[in-house]
Amino acid sequence: MEHTSQDSQDSITSNASVLAVATPLEKNTVLEQLLAAHLDLIDEAEGLASGLLSSASAEQIAHELAHQLGSLGFEELPGRAGRIPGRGYVNETDAAWELLEEALDPFLTDIRRRAVLGFAQAAAAIAGGAIAGLDRLREAPDGQLIALAGEDAVDTLTETVLDLAEHLQLDVDEAPNLN
Repeated sequence: MEHTSQDSQDSITSNASVLAVATPLEKNTVLEQLLAAHLDLIDEAEGLASGLLSSASAEQIAHELAHQLGSLGFEELPGRAGRIPGRGYVNETDAAWELLEEALDPFLTDIRRRAVLGFAQAAAAIAGGAIAGLDRLREAPDGQLIALAGEDAVDTLTETVLDLAEHLQLDVDEAPNLN
């Protein structure tokens, strides 16, 4: 018997809880409404959130960052390099840098967010993982965008992470060495 997408939808609705198939936005809305209706759960929810945000796996961050930046290839450049309406001419190296910085930004945002929340150890682990992930890209093949950005790309991006860590007074030396 051949399964259709309708069969899949039917099995989801009949075999799974609504929360199991809800989108992250829907789950967030449910949590907000639940906490608004049950104020006594706020402390418990805060504790769970703190537990989640107060730890980070430097190895997982290194893997994610190396994968994200390493998977950027030249196919990302169309629409970012050449004549760009409203910007003029953007050369390929500048476009490559923009893409790399955009890919690094969520990691920097997470470092800032956790540091501001007082989770310095987790923020330092993310910074250390980001540095280790960048280090894994040192021998990038020619087809990866980071190679187009130049031989100093890894060092420059690493300095960005180190500068942020220093600004936030994070002890990145305490983060695990993953190299």
